[in-house]
Amino acid sequence: MKQKGFKVGILFPDGDIKWLLYGARTKDGFVYGVSYADTHITALPDAKSVSFHLTDQKSKKWQHLGKIIKDGNYEDLQMKALNPRAIVDEDLDEQVVYITKRGMELLNQPSDILIETETDEERIFLLDLLSFFNNSKKMYVELSQNFRNLFGLCNAGEIFSNTEYEAGITSRETVVVEVERVLYEVDIKAYLDLANEENPLQEIIGPLGLLSLMPELDGRFNEVIEEKKDSLEKYSFYDS
Repeated sequence: MKQKGFKVGILFPDGDIKWLLYGARTKDGFVYGVSYADTHITALPDAKSVSFHLTDQKSKKWQHLGKIIKDGNYEDLQMKALNPRAIVDEDLDEQVVYITKRGMELLNQPSDILIETETDEERIFLLDLLSFFNNSKKMYVELSQNFRNLFGLCNAGEIFSNTEYEAGITSRETVVVEVERVLYEVDIKAYLDLANEENPLQEIIGPLGLLSLMPELDGRFNEVIEEKKDSLEKYSFYDS
């Protein structure tokens, strides 16, 4: 089955849609990039790998970014990035910031802010900005009125014993979670610092060209928001 194209955009409260990202099949592979940008990424598959290169659409010059091996064991890279460590008894008294199950639900915005549709040729993803505003306002109110039932301080061992606690965050910016009745400390900084050349995930991130696209995506997003700022002025997270 051939990979479908895609489009990612923002649905504004006035019904206007602004596109941010796109992907499309080609005769030889797949292209993707930022809408209306000067560059795009081309993915070219062969029997054993997928090769990626960055193309300047004006000059037609291109730069090879790398390749991903189809049968490569990239799960090992993810485990290396997370660097899981089973917590021993002497560390159970370490103070962490707990996040309750309800707190985690608030951090993970409800799925109704993302509208997904599909045609024979492509999948379309739209961020429903009005739903995002409404959910963010509800989140702000609940945080203001119910903070200690969402976040607070506890000992690491309580993440295991208190069923309402979903996870904990240490002073090292690592996360304490329970997995199959064992308490682990994992490091998510590699997923937050994708630009770090020493990031274990660079073997995947580099060829995909994600860092190459980020400046153009940032520029496109700011362009869209500036264009629509007048229609957004009446929306606020903090109004009652």
